[in-house]
Amino acid sequence: MSKKSDLKALIQNYKAAGDQMSKKISEIKKSNNFTLEGKNQFIQEEKQKLAALGQQTKEKALQIVREGMASISKAARPNAQDPNYQLSLSNALKLLELGANNMSKDDIKTLLEPFAGDHIATAAFKGALTNTGMKPMETIGILPIDERGNSIKWLQGIENTINNYINPSTEWDGLTGAGIAIYGVDSSIDDLDDNLNYIHRDSKVTAENFQE
Repeated sequence: MSKKSDLKALIQNYKAAGDQMSKKISEIKKSNNFTLEGKNQFIQEEKQKLAALGQQTKEKALQIVREGMASISKAARPNAQDPNYQLSLSNALKLLELGANNMSKDDIKTLLEPFAGDHIATAAFKGALTNTGMKPMETIGILPIDERGNSIKWLQGIENTINNYINPSTEWDGLTGAGIAIYGVDSSIDDLDDNLNYIHRDSKVTAENFQE
């Protein structure tokens, strides 16, 4: 199984348990077969069960999310001290300075793509392009974009929601409070690939949107 499928299975299992607990509590509150004391005891026991599952879910889910962020963060840092990297960077800058006007935007984008994540290099590329007469707005979509930064931000949103809403002090009440927050996490996971890199969808229901 992938990191994504492992994470999604954990969240969906917890979500199903929360919905089931909510249903049981709603039914027993309406029942005439229990005393008020008996109802309160049953409700407390159900909440304790969910809290225990929540603690296990939280620990495992946060481990997956944090390992994913560490892996992405490590990959996001080019080895700027590598002589071969420096040579490639120097050659790319020379090509831009001497021939950018004769290159298509797609060719320039392909040339610069290996330097995504190197903000110093990106600034140098922007300077080289504007020196050839290209307007700053025209460089948008050409300069390399570090999507890994978006991946980390997306995972941080999921991490924060898990931290805030999977805990014994947070009430689960169907599609409100913790319940809807976990539904948001479940949906946010769909915006990740198997290695927890962020991917785009046309419409989004995000973990961060449910942190109110």
